[in-house]
Amino acid sequence: MSSIYKLIMVLTIINFTSCNNEDMDVVTTNTTTETTLKQEIATHLVGHKIAFGDTQKIYMMNTDGSAVEELTNGEPISGYVSWSPDAKYVYFASAKGEAESALEAFRVHVQTKELTKILNFGLDVRSLDVSLDGQTLAISVITGNSNIGNNNDNLTQFSTNLYTVPVTSVEAKIASGNQLVMSDLTAIQSIPNSDQFWYEELSWNHDASNPILAYTETWRYDEDEVSYKCIYHKTRRKCKYINS
Repeated sequence: MSSIYKLIMVLTIINFTSCNNEDMDVVTTNTTTETTLKQEIATHLVGHKIAFGDTQKIYMMNTDGSAVEELTNGEPISGYVSWSPDAKYVYFASAKGEAESALEAFRVHVQTKELTKILNFGLDVRSLDVSLDGQTLAISVITGNSNIGNNNDNLTQFSTNLYTVPVTSVEAKIASGNQLVMSDLTAIQSIPNSDQFWYEELSWNHDASNPILAYTETWRYDEDEVSYKCIYHKTRRKCKYINS
């Protein structure tokens, strides 16, 4: 498993022509040929956009790979992109700022390109996603800042905690010119560093009436190839073992 600096490119697809993405089709195919994939995209994903990062900048493009548009510069390092359900914003984490800044959460307006820092923890954000009903932001945060000193060389000294916060609280902070702080969040999964579990790849389901949060739980990040796929729903929690 790669280090925090080797962020994988994350592709997030959303219907950009409508504020309701409940009817977004999920494409499945039994063939991997380029021709068939392009046909599926042309048929099922018309009007959708993909948001992605290249570890420094955040982009948007059509589902066929055309019309690549830079949304913002997140240098020196950025990633973990996700859409808002109304398709107005792309959320992401970035260490943009002073030297040794943590990966904080930002969002960029896809039309105006206005960039907003939405929290100020001094701790690395590993993943974030807004529920389809637009009411809850889920955030995974590690218990340290990988950009300080040699921290990135030994990520097993940290764990992550999983939080939620009402989007209304996010909007209120932005309107007042401030950022969220840790006391604004509600922990739904919290463990000591000694347990060395990481919660990442947050993704809400597409049922606005019954929000369920899925995530990956990994033990001893950077040293173990064992992961669990988990779901969180109110007081219910379920994990399934997989090989990552």
